[in-house]
Amino acid sequence: MEGFRVTVTKSLLKGWLASLPAFLLYFYFSGGDRRGGVLPWLIALGFVMVANVLFVQGPKATVLSICTRNSRIKFAVVSAAYAVCAFTVMIGWAFFDQPYTYLTLIAFSVIIGGIAGLDFYTAHRKTHY
Repeated sequence: MEGFRVTVTKSLLKGWLASLPAFLLYFYFSGGDRRGGVLPWLIALGFVMVANVLFVQGPKATVLSICTRNSRIKFAVVSAAYAVCAFTVMIGWAFFDQPYTYLTLIAFSVIIGGIAGLDFYTAHRKTHY
């Protein structure tokens, strides 16, 4: 049985990996510079890991309580909303004057948080019930 930290970290990494196809599609259709295409996505991994420590590992009891009391879909929605809040607190405020960029980054936060929430919910239920 894996511990909470390992399970959450794996779930967030899966969410981050799941955001790659969406990022590549966005990047391709937005006409971005093709040479540095994946670099912002790789940089996002650092922010995902910082958010993991600050916003998930810290309030462990709250995360487990929400997971235990809610359904899979509701937990995924809450996780996605929480990811948007964490993003906004960490770096989102820097993009408030660029609404299109801010909304695009929120979309990636929703993907990462939603997939991570679904994966964590499934892993948590398998090990605790």
